[in-house]
Amino acid sequence: MKKTLAAITTAILAVGIAVAGVTGAANADSVDGTADASSTATTSIAATPAAENDSAASATDPVEPMPAVEVAPVVADAAPSVSAPAPKAAGQPAARSAVVTSVYDPYCISDPVFSYTYNGVDKGTVTATKYGTSSGKLCKPLYIRAATWSYTLPTNGANPSWPQTLFGANDVILSTLGTVSYQAPALSACKQNDIYASFDGWDALKVPSQLNGPGTPYEPQFLHGTLDKSRGPVPTYYSAPSIGCAIVEPAASLVSGECYWDTEQHQSFKSVTFVYDNSKSTIPVTFEVQSNQWADYSAYTRTVPAKSVLNVSAQASWAGGVGYTIVANGDSKHAITVNVPAYAQCPPISDAVLPVTFTDVCGTAGDMVNIPVGTLGYTYSTDDKRVDGAGTVTVTAVADADHQLPYGATTTWSHAFRTDAANKCVATEGDPTARPQVCDTDGSGSSTLGAISVVGSSHISYLIHNTDTPSRAKDVTVTDGETVLPVGAYLVTATADTGYTLTDVPATTALEITDQAVECDLPTEAAFTPSVSTTNQVCTDGNTTSGSIRIDLADGLTYFVGSRQLTAAITNFAPGTYSVRAEAPVGDTVLGENPVTVTISNATAGCAAVTELSTLAFTGVGAGSIWLLVFAAILLLLGAAALSVQRIRKSRNLS
Repeated sequence: MKKTLAAITTAILAVGIAVAGVTGAANADSVDGTADASSTATTSIAATPAAENDSAASATDPVEPMPAVEVAPVVADAAPSVSAPAPKAAGQPAARSAVVTSVYDPYCISDPVFSYTYNGVDKGTVTATKYGTSSGKLCKPLYIRAATWSYTLPTNGANPSWPQTLFGANDVILSTLGTVSYQAPALSACKQNDIYASFDGWDALKVPSQLNGPGTPYEPQFLHGTLDKSRGPVPTYYSAPSIGCAIVEPAASLVSGECYWDTEQHQSFKSVTFVYDNSKSTIPVTFEVQSNQWADYSAYTRTVPAKSVLNVSAQASWAGGVGYTIVANGDSKHAITVNVPAYAQCPPISDAVLPVTFTDVCGTAGDMVNIPVGTLGYTYSTDDKRVDGAGTVTVTAVADADHQLPYGATTTWSHAFRTDAANKCVATEGDPTARPQVCDTDGSGSSTLGAISVVGSSHISYLIHNTDTPSRAKDVTVTDGETVLPVGAYLVTATADTGYTLTDVPATTALEITDQAVECDLPTEAAFTPSVSTTNQVCTDGNTTSGSIRIDLADGLTYFVGSRQLTAAITNFAPGTYSVRAEAPVGDTVLGENPVTVTISNATAGCAAVTELSTLAFTGVGAGSIWLLVFAAILLLLGAAALSVQRIRKSRNLS
């Protein structure tokens, strides 16, 4: 019985061992695509970087590199570790199983919760958890690929991040509850890091060797797209700045000068300047010139520093239409074609063309076409289409046979002459006049201000300006009639309305308003009494003194003897009888006898004969004569006083 039990026990153990062996074998075959007993499996894809990137992956990389196979996840059980196979080739992931196969395991976790971290550049962690469970394998592992791309150098200035070449990638699998770390291969600059992830195996994470743009030609899904975006930062990729990366963006152009004439070759030429523009490149670029002519242009090859522009003067072009190809950096994609446009011959240039001017005034007599004379290398041609003074005149400068006019010079001038009516010519009807300030004639003693008068004319106004006390505020603008103004000097300027032309020359008249209102408080009608006396011829000590007629020059009257006006206070006359007539000013009257009859008597006998003088008062010589003169002066003063009193009394009576 015991033997039988022992045999049954042995058989059961054998079956159990056999079953365990089969299960272990199945798990070992599905490392690359099944729910492994191990929590993770990692592999590193190392691309061979280009020579220019060797220095980029240096010890100065700010991100601490992480060995791709030394991942220390939190494991759910102590399953045997499995090493991933080596990559297929540089830059490509290792061979993976395209189909995920596994033995059904009723105890795998199908609904874990994933979360992840990302440092914003090239590394982070992914965690799988299950509420109430601390360990266990996942029904669908998560495949993670952290890739590094290097910018293709020199970069394109317009889009410096593209294209990109695969630098390398590190892979890691999260197959159990716990956390795994990922990190892309280290490259210090001019790079992009992409963190991809998939539940569908490594075939879903294939990457090309070069990207020409986002998703071009293709790209796997990013980690943040595969997992719930709320479980970690977005996005899970990083583009390094292109600053410091080599940029080649050359440009070139051609500048041709103005045409000039070579007197020795009897040909026209234009200077040529190549413009090598390397201002948008970050490295020096070499420019070389090719031409469609049989010529050697190697002398124009230049290496232009970064961020610089260089002008290179080339051989002058005489034919025009010459084309050049400027190649930059020895690359046909940087070939720029430039041309010298065809141009006409340019014989010697004439003197500067002098402008023609026109004078179009009111009246055809003043219309003028003013053409310069003494020009060299050209003449003027006139086309005059005026009829009765109205019409267009066109003048054109024409180069002589062996000259050309200066480049850009104005060579044609035109003017349409118009009739006076079309030009809206207007003229004043008469000159402005001034009236003085005068006394009023009503006897009030007041005065009337002076004035300036203008004659109204259509479309003409007059500006009256006081030049004694100039002030724009006191200027007066009138169109017609009399303007009352104070005494002073004035300028009256006629001005035509806008759009009209004044024919009067000059248009300004100088006028003065004078002050003639003197003693306006005197009566308008005064009465004057003539003051007339005589001195007889006398004989003193044998000497004879001539007789005379005396008048008062201050009494306001004018005296006449016949037609002779007496202009002196004492006028000598021969003995005889005379009629002295007094005349008062206009408006005044003469009181009393007028004319006054006076007689000059002869001297007594025994005096020497005397020649009578009809001139100013005789001065006399004897003492008696002197006393007579004194007496006469006293009489004149008394007469003047009497006249003054009489005038004052008369004024009072009239007032």
